[in-house]
Amino acid sequence: MSTEDPEGAVQDPTCESPLQEPQAAEAEAEAPEAAGELEQLKAEHKQLHDRYVRSLADYDNLKRRSAAQVELEVAKKVNQIFTDMIDLADDFERAFADDGSSDPQIWREGVALIRQKLIASLDRRGVSPIAAENVPFDPDYHEAIGEAPGPQGEIVAELRRGYLSGGRVLRASQVLIGAGRPEPDPQPAVPEDAADQHEKDTAWHE
Repeated sequence: MSTEDPEGAVQDPTCESPLQEPQAAEAEAEAPEAAGELEQLKAEHKQLHDRYVRSLADYDNLKRRSAAQVELEVAKKVNQIFTDMIDLADDFERAFADDGSSDPQIWREGVALIRQKLIASLDRRGVSPIAAENVPFDPDYHEAIGEAPGPQGEIVAELRRGYLSGGRVLRASQVLIGAGRPEPDPQPAVPEDAADQHEKDTAWHE
């Protein structure tokens, strides 16, 4: 009997081809390597996740410390301002304890010193007045209340002084701006000799 399969005979599907055996061996060899790479990726992921959690916690702590530091600095600045205001209040109390009747000039000089002390306190904190005399009108720094005779667009009068704080407008100056009309001429003075002549004429008629 011939051992060769007759033509058209159906082969057993469970029979492995000789070509499939090396592929199966390679797959079995690659399986441990793939598992090792997977474990390495898991370890790297865990390490990155832990670093992220620590960084997030550090950021939250830094944010809380920064907020507390800012709050402390603001409180110190506010307390310094209040201390200056209390000192000025004491100065005014002492000034108004005397009505100035004994020596009005000395009383006036004392009040002027209090004013200088207030201006110095503002200056130490970066608060300065806005220039508003003989300068062009600037809506970023000045608030026009009305017009008056004078050069067109130029400030002719300051009604309320404005101030800057750190270079920014704390309060705009209230001003009058020139309307372009000339200022009215003052009444002409009567010459002294003409006034004397008028008095003489009046006396003669009497």
